[in-house]
Amino acid sequence: MRTGSAHPAQIFRSSATQRFRCLAFTLVIVLASLLSAESAAPKLDAFEPAGGQAGTTNQILSVGKIGAWPVEIWCDETGIKFTAAKKKNYFDVAIEKAVKPGPYLVRIHSKDGASPTTIFVVSNQPETLEKEPNGTISEATPIEKLPVVINGRLSKTGDTDFFRLKLKKGQTIVASLDGYSLGSLIDPFIHLYDPEGYDIALASDTHNIDPFLLHTVDRDGTYALQVFAIDHKASVDVSFSGNGNAVYRMTVTTAGNRRIGKPFTAKVKEAGEKKDGIQKLKVPASVSGTVLKKGERDRYSFPAKKGEQFLVRVESHTLHYPLDPVLVINRPDGRLLREVDDTKPNRDAEYLVKASQDGDHVVEISDLFRRGNPDFRYRLSIAKPVPSLEATIDKDVFELKAGKTVDLKLKLTLKNSHATALKAMFSKLPEGVTVESAEIKAKSKTATVKLKAAKNVATASVPFRMELLETADRKRKFHVTRTFITGDSRGDYLLNGTPWLWLTVTAEKVAEKKQSKK
Repeated sequence: MRTGSAHPAQIFRSSATQRFRCLAFTLVIVLASLLSAESAAPKLDAFEPAGGQAGTTNQILSVGKIGAWPVEIWCDETGIKFTAAKKKNYFDVAIEKAVKPGPYLVRIHSKDGASPTTIFVVSNQPETLEKEPNGTISEATPIEKLPVVINGRLSKTGDTDFFRLKLKKGQTIVASLDGYSLGSLIDPFIHLYDPEGYDIALASDTHNIDPFLLHTVDRDGTYALQVFAIDHKASVDVSFSGNGNAVYRMTVTTAGNRRIGKPFTAKVKEAGEKKDGIQKLKVPASVSGTVLKKGERDRYSFPAKKGEQFLVRVESHTLHYPLDPVLVINRPDGRLLREVDDTKPNRDAEYLVKASQDGDHVVEISDLFRRGNPDFRYRLSIAKPVPSLEATIDKDVFELKAGKTVDLKLKLTLKNSHATALKAMFSKLPEGVTVESAEIKAKSKTATVKLKAAKNVATASVPFRMELLETADRKRKFHVTRTFITGDSRGDYLLNGTPWLWLTVTAEKVAEKKQSKK
């Protein structure tokens, strides 16, 4: 026998041992992943359809990693009742007739935790579902009656949806789509095709990247609407985008007087031009106006005495109008005081005027790109500044184990010299959960509030709200909100944040079991 060489039987036993160890290791990994999946919090990405009409009952599909079925569901509107259906991932949704039209937040939860919130929209109009296949004009889903809300989903790459409807000469079709606004990762578009199949109108971005189409047709016939999208975030691939979560809602009507943005009120309407081209205001002032023509500048004046302060604000983007306002403020002697474009996180503008001399200060409002349009509406407000703050939290779902603590980290944006100490206040917390570090010093820009669970705390999974109370001054309360706007956002969502947070409390025995599984 050659020295230094292993016997064949030894080689076989060694190889078998290695295979056994690899198999055992693989089984451990698989079991660990299964246990992890079982104990993972559910994840809800979207609903299909993403809404319904008030006074109706519908069945909807929940899209995401839902986990073990059934799960419980929470909504910030008690008039919307979700019931888990027998078929996995489906809910029966009953919407009371009294529920006001608008977006609402929904969250699914189980003993293992809670999902991030998802938007569900209630309308006061008839609703329908797209019917596949509808990827060409010849396959277009018919729209029989208007107005209607169409619920659809661009379910895969390359997907596009067509809808056909009859229009008469002189009718104005209005089609507005919510896709990005619902949280779908798409940049959607609407095309309108004439009876011969020619593309006659295209709608893309508005105050965000969702489209709004308004077009008056010049003859009778059957027209087609096409819905498609590209990726959000933008990529080098400009092909049609789609994925399992890319749901949308498109409202179609022939009520051509519908405005693109939100209705709003103001104490004064923009008046005709004065001899000097300036409209005089008495403060506090609230004015509604429109930049109608290309290159137009609307001008207003307000009196101020040396040392006085006034907050001048122009709102358009936050009211969902396409004007990108530029605010120019001139001193009484005509010299420029300040020019302001965007005020983060939106494209509106504001400035705190600190008068250095007596006299009328002049405010000019125009569009950044010198555009003009009947939809370029705005609201101008001028008033004494009031100290205030915005309180945001870094996340909205928290887990707390028996005998442990959890940190709630806050960011405080102080406005107009707010300098009052605060105290954190909570809606009803589960029994056995107490608040620590609730005091926040004046002028703090960040704060950490602790929640602590007793060792004998019971398992719970509940919504809660948090407020900051001024300990002096006016004793006002400020809601703590979780914002949905991030650096990747391309404008407003239907809801930009929520004051509703979620706490999952794990009892000691359950916590020990979870730890042992790990």
